[in-house]
Amino acid sequence: MKVIELKEQKINVSLGRDKEVEQDFSYADLLLVALNDIPQGGLLPTEMGDRIKIIDKVKSNKKKIELEDSEFDLLYDLIKVQKFAMVHKALVEYREYFDKVKESK
Repeated sequence: MKVIELKEQKINVSLGRDKEVEQDFSYADLLLVALNDIPQGGLLPTEMGDRIKIIDKVKSNKKKIELEDSEFDLLYDLIKVQKFAMVHKALVEYREYFDKVKESK
């Protein structure tokens, strides 16, 4: 069993050299993006069901979720290959957080 904190914070996103905007940053949002990212060739209904169980947990909890080891392994595999269209320290910290959870007993 793994407990995942659904961290939230504000981050500044650069829109150029002299312009930044403040954005909400949520682990829950990033997890939902990863879970809804469909690989080339699609998903089998059983694979959809596995993802939907985790999606439901993320959507129904505000602060943290508990995942069975198999659910966490699925999520971690998706996070390992999750790509972003920007560079930000918070995204690196997001990935490192899940590496630490993976290593915890």
